[in-house]
Amino acid sequence: MPVMERLIVPIEWKATADDSGALDGYASTFGNVDLGLDVVIEGAFLKTIANIKKNGVPLLADHVASTASLLGTVTDGAEDRKGLRIRAQFSSAPSAQDVRI
Repeated sequence: MPVMERLIVPIEWKATADDSGALDGYASTFGNVDLGLDVVIEGAFLKTIANIKKNGVPLLADHVASTASLLGTVTDGAEDRKGLRIRAQFSSAPSAQDVRI
């Protein structure tokens, strides 16, 4: 079984001003070269945005698809000149609220 490589990078969470348990911010920005030498360009998230608006998508900690990593739901998204801006709602579960604080 292959071993998953992980990279720990600093991030900054910003809760919305209304303290509703929501998160606004960028899930990805354009023009940066990632560790796989990929560059995200404008238009890359158009299908993803349609899916977010229709179904919502899980907000996960550390890209780990498990119930323990579920923090909430991404409820809206849009591309702007900088990248993919999202809005998410944190779950009321204590583990998600611990991350939020």
